[in-house]
Amino acid sequence: MNATSSVSANGNRNRLMPPLEQPSSIDTVNIRPYQASDRSAIRHICAETAAAGEPLENFFSDRELVSDLVTRYYTDFVSDYSWVAELNGQLVGYLTAAPDTHAFRKSLHWSIGPQAFLLALGRGLLFKSTTWAMAGALIKRKGQCIRPPFHVPENYPAHLHINLLKQARGHHTGSKLISLLLQKLKTNHVPGVHATVLANNAGACAFFERMDFKPIFEYDETLPANKGVRDVHVIVFGKAVR
Repeated sequence: MNATSSVSANGNRNRLMPPLEQPSSIDTVNIRPYQASDRSAIRHICAETAAAGEPLENFFSDRELVSDLVTRYYTDFVSDYSWVAELNGQLVGYLTAAPDTHAFRKSLHWSIGPQAFLLALGRGLLFKSTTWAMAGALIKRKGQCIRPPFHVPENYPAHLHINLLKQARGHHTGSKLISLLLQKLKTNHVPGVHATVLANNAGACAFFERMDFKPIFEYDETLPANKGVRDVHVIVFGKAVR
């Protein structure tokens, strides 16, 4: 399932997020609203789970760039639609969402995206081999990385991202996070929410189905991979807010 001043790919991320032991039967996951101090940890989790639950470095080396593109809008602009999960005092998961996907796309394309790429260029983005794999994906997709691959469903204007480390699983963490989001959307009269999932991610598909999300759209796209690019099939799941 699936994904600001961020955690780099060096030893600093280990200092911020030390390895956790597997939870025991008495461990409990605490769910709470996002706070500004959670920003770096969310970026870390985003990068740690970016490659189908595995670290971003499996296909790309710039954690700052991806974290900007995937998390900054939610942490910096609509943070009241974000929640985090804690286990033994450490963040082990999060849910971020945007009530208006059109506003999100506008900000990503005209503000967040350009700024993130300029900063990445200063870090030597053009001299990294994984950058050219990304460029190959963009060319193969004929600009779909810039042009959205699907129109926002009218009845499902909000969207969400949920990412959980292994330590957070087995505590109904995902369902609790989804429930909090649905309550928030209902209070603010948002009619529905959607999420995009790779079709081959059986666990994520099953999770959304258990939460009564229904497939509302499907499309194919090309993503960067460890060696070049890969073609994937994507399912858009939607749920009406009642």
